[in-house]
Amino acid sequence: MATIKALGEQILVLPEELEETTTSGIYVAATSEKPNKGKVINFGTEVSAVNENDIIIYIKGAGEPLEHDGENYLFLKEKDVLGVINIE
Repeated sequence: MATIKALGEQILVLPEELEETTTSGIYVAATSEKPNKGKVINFGTEVSAVNENDIIIYIKGAGEPLEHDGENYLFLKEKDVLGVINIE
């Protein structure tokens, strides 16, 4: 199995899957909203604000999508990251 390594200022993210229904049971179409949260898989040498396995919030629509081994990833630039979610 081949692995992917982000280079330079790139961050490789596994976007969070969107729920298909709301808590009240309303169906949400897959194309209606793009995720803006995801898990950092790895990052390039020029990135300093995130760590592997961080959950980040990023600008909607940002990044370059990539499908690899059945997973949908996203390459983001560090400037597209809005924040890191701290789970305590």
